[in-house]
Amino acid sequence: LHRAEEILASVERGRSFLKRIQREDGSWYGSWACCFTYGCWFGIEGLMAAGESGDSPCITKCCAYLLGHQNSNGGWGEDFTSCYDKTYAPNGMQSYGDGGSGVVNTSWALLALSMGKCSDR
Repeated sequence: LHRAEEILASVERGRSFLKRIQREDGSWYGSWACCFTYGCWFGIEGLMAAGESGDSPCITKCCAYLLGHQNSNGGWGEDFTSCYDKTYAPNGMQSYGDGGSGVVNTSWALLALSMGKCSDR
């Protein structure tokens, strides 16, 4: 493999970076979309791609965070206010989604939980 040591070192730096920027509550702030479901998806996917296991504290803490924000209808929803308030907007999709859930936020959360091999049912 061409430059294997450099590649492995870069992956490890990325892994360390993701762990370092994970918030205390288990989430990641997603600055390119709304916001925490998106950040959690990329945080978990990045760690798993870098070799983190599904039972890693970083992964399980994020899965618990997502499950803690799941709406009663099974989905997730937040809006752009999460971005500037830098806190999950639990009623963000109330005006737009079905029971406060939106298809995009729900998709991101489910992708994160699937990638993290979340065992909660």
